[in-house]
Amino acid sequence: MNIAVIPARGGSKRIHNKNIKDFFSKPIIYYSIKEAIATSIFDKVIVSTDSKDVAKIAQEYGADVPFIRPDELSDDYSGISDVMNHAVVWLKENDYNVENVCCIYATAPFIKKSDIYNGLDKLVADNFDYVLSVGEFESSIQRALINKEDKGLSMLFPRENFFTRSQDFESVYFDAGQFCWGTQEAWLDNRRIFNNNTGFIKIPSDRVVDIDTKQDWEKAELLYEIKGLTK
Repeated sequence: MNIAVIPARGGSKRIHNKNIKDFFSKPIIYYSIKEAIATSIFDKVIVSTDSKDVAKIAQEYGADVPFIRPDELSDDYSGISDVMNHAVVWLKENDYNVENVCCIYATAPFIKKSDIYNGLDKLVADNFDYVLSVGEFESSIQRALINKEDKGLSMLFPRENFFTRSQDFESVYFDAGQFCWGTQEAWLDNRRIFNNNTGFIKIPSDRVVDIDTKQDWEKAELLYEIKGLTK
């Protein structure tokens, strides 16, 4: 059995009601629910929330909300691993015969079902603990600069990198904030998501916007329009 869990708490300081804020006339969580259901590989699409408003909207668009997330897992300091662990423990205690669980982020309007498929294929074929969506840094972070204690710019990494050709640097990735597949055992054991047994699905840069701030939201709207996805 494969289960999708969409974490979506009610509060958000930087963007008010971020997980249900309208994104082109639909609550942004709609896009994650829609794409998860469209894959047809999930036995259930569950939203983990502490909010009755989020729960109501999630159910309107076809997701299940079989439990209300505890308050201690719904503040600014709650990590995604703990939230997922809580959901998977609940599934196990309620006799769901789960093999793999996909965490799908509530603010991921560019998520595609094909990437979700490919993530599951990689998880199973390569016996990974986790497979997550990543974006690739477009600039060479090996040449990153810092202004340490206001003493002027210095290189964050060894100075030898200054003389290395950019095409010779290794590719460097970041969490794209779309999804993360994990085995039931990995979530239950609270294994670190970034470990030597984690695979990834690379998402093209024109579909990667991790929405945390108002500027991120505006960037996502602009990109969505440019790509013609509003039609």
